[in-house]
Amino acid sequence: MTRYAALPDPEVGVWLRLYIYGLHGFLIEILFTAVWDFVLHRDWALVGSTSVWSLFIYGVGSLVVEQLYRRFHTSLPLLLRGLCYVAWIYVWEFSTGLILRQYGACPWDYTERNYNLLGLITLEYFPAWYLASVLTEQFLIHNLLFLSLYSQDSHNRLHHKG
Repeated sequence: MTRYAALPDPEVGVWLRLYIYGLHGFLIEILFTAVWDFVLHRDWALVGSTSVWSLFIYGVGSLVVEQLYRRFHTSLPLLLRGLCYVAWIYVWEFSTGLILRQYGACPWDYTERNYNLLGLITLEYFPAWYLASVLTEQFLIHNLLFLSLYSQDSHNRLHHKG
């Protein structure tokens, strides 16, 4: 019995999951920045923004969160899994930000925020990252792992099983 016995192997390939996770993060970031700007400045235009780099950052980052979920979903309660996810998010955000900064391409700068590390991460966003990662696990990752793009009948025909 494998350690992932309760979860099926995903039928959706890794490249499609990377694409879905990347687009999901891209959209959520645009929505978050629009709402954040509204809260701070009452800007009813609700203009959000992000960088194209976020497609890669969220895509790969979420694939790792998916693997953490697969590994720990039966052994750690949701509250602790959320802490693991945020720890990974901060490591990934710091690492990608540091690399992008070397090329003048880092789209974020948290130096004006409290509790920041080199302007690349800030603990001010901990509650948002925690909530976002838990919701992503529960509503996106879990469902994507069970998603089938084919009916069983067409799946069998594709694989010559009857």
